[in-house]
Amino acid sequence: MKEFPRVHPPELQGIETGPSVTPQEGLSSRVEQLMTALQELADHDDMPSHLSEKMKQELARHHVLPEDAGTMLTAMRTNKIDALHDQLTGLANRRKLESELEKYLTREHKRAEKLFVMYMDLNKFKQINDTYGHSIGDNLLKNTSKHLKEALRPDDILSRLGGDEFVALISLSDSASEEQIRDELAGITERLERAVYTARCELRDELAGMTGLSNNPPLVVGEQERYLSAGFTEVRSDDTASELLHRADAEMYKMKHGGSVV
Repeated sequence: MKEFPRVHPPELQGIETGPSVTPQEGLSSRVEQLMTALQELADHDDMPSHLSEKMKQELARHHVLPEDAGTMLTAMRTNKIDALHDQLTGLANRRKLESELEKYLTREHKRAEKLFVMYMDLNKFKQINDTYGHSIGDNLLKNTSKHLKEALRPDDILSRLGGDEFVALISLSDSASEEQIRDELAGITERLERAVYTARCELRDELAGMTGLSNNPPLVVGEQERYLSAGFTEVRSDDTASELLHRADAEMYKMKHGGSVV
């Protein structure tokens, strides 16, 4: 039987598929490469708002409209954001927090700053959640998160690990003295304590007119009540993310049971 030369479809022209690769396999490989390229764009922190001409040409080879690719990019980007943020509060989640810590640890020698991990939990939150219900507890978490974020500086990173546990990454100048560091961390703690107090007051006022809640334990006892427990630890070059979180958590519990924040 006479053999006819293999003819590649137009979208495969110029692609070296090799003698053992069928046109379908070659096309599949190129589509996978295209999807990989789109995923890399979506994973990039400063993803471009438009596709390059080279990417548009590649899309055209596979009969993919740029608008569809843009939709794919947006969906991929959204999935990435969802995977790195807490669904209730919108704060960074544990995965994002550990990623930021690992980035700092690998670049520490290039930084002119000290990084501190602050581990926090909300005092008596479980009592509030059990008494008033999960819906009100969730509202308190969302409102508290908003006020905590506002109390921190723009470059600080705030994350929620789950439940009523939060972690902040706080950077201070490498040239700061021990006294300056203590004062700075004490000031940050005071602002965060005030943030939690404000969130409790707002929820108290919101529930004031609701019937059936008057006999429940109060959300706000007074300004002297401690609403937040927090512990700090400084990042060391030989640390891992899990070690840092464990150490900061231990410092928080030490403070919760009568120790000092700094």
